[in-house]
Amino acid sequence: MASESGGGKQQLLVYTGMLVLGLTISQLSAGHLTAGAYALYGRVVGVLTMFALSFLMVNVGHEFVIERSKLGNYAQDYLVAMSAAGLPWIFVALWLHFALPNSGLAWGSALLMARFAAPTSAGILFNMLEAAGFKETWLFRKAQILAIFDDLDTILLMIPLKMYLVGFKWELSFDAVFVTLCLGLAWQKLHKIRLQSSWRWTMLYAGIITACCEGLCNFTSGRIHIEVLLPAFVMGCMTRICEPKDDWCELLDEKREEAAKSLVSTFFMLLVGMSMPSLFTAAGHLTAGQMVFHVTVVSLLMILGKMMLLFCYRKEANLRTRLALSLGMCPRGE
Repeated sequence: MASESGGGKQQLLVYTGMLVLGLTISQLSAGHLTAGAYALYGRVVGVLTMFALSFLMVNVGHEFVIERSKLGNYAQDYLVAMSAAGLPWIFVALWLHFALPNSGLAWGSALLMARFAAPTSAGILFNMLEAAGFKETWLFRKAQILAIFDDLDTILLMIPLKMYLVGFKWELSFDAVFVTLCLGLAWQKLHKIRLQSSWRWTMLYAGIITACCEGLCNFTSGRIHIEVLLPAFVMGCMTRICEPKDDWCELLDEKREEAAKSLVSTFFMLLVGMSMPSLFTAAGHLTAGQMVFHVTVVSLLMILGKMMLLFCYRKEANLRTRLALSLGMCPRGE
């Protein structure tokens, strides 16, 4: 047990170090690359990040189980996840509208920008909790469900937000239909489709999903943009994992599977840091001190909103565990 704890702490340090390294690379790249080279850098990092996230979310889908006899509990979880994303969204939107210099942002822009301060980063959350040794705990299972519902709610809410900003577009109907189709497939085909599920095949699936999402975005000139998170997760949900009695697939080598997943997770954390825009140009008309102040306030408002989880699941977990769940839902954005 002690060795597992030590290994978990070491993995957490590695992930944190990769995030910091990626952040450093992103700032150096912004300051030293030409405009064309920096655009290419952003493009490559973006595609690689989507690929790594897709790989990780397929694996999350592999492990996802729905107890159909407890649908009421999942409805409660969805409402909790929606609230845990909605409160930070409202708090931050109010701040961006009323507190920013030069009269703040317009309501539409404030609501849209604040929405990105609300959702939990599923990729970062799962990596960190698993590295800390929480994979077999109630905390991990509940965080997994809430993070998935959190991201789903964000995708759905972006549709009316976009309508509010740009009016009705047929592309928004495509988003709604696609989400509905994905959820239907995950429900109807949960772990029923015979597919190879080793890390090599998972990388292939991740590559196909990333290529399809990128290809669709390019083909429609950006009018339709599908994030890889949902289709990758659904892909994992539909996959039936090989069992010893099956003769149609190869049994998985658990050590190799974990090693591959750990390597991709480490690479993903580096890419998350590398995806950070320049801190010097992103501030716009704000001074460095003002930017630090507003980032700090937005982060505190986001954490305050997530603290609503303290008042949920009182019969399932103690206060300390609920506090850990609240803080665990705070990582944002990949």
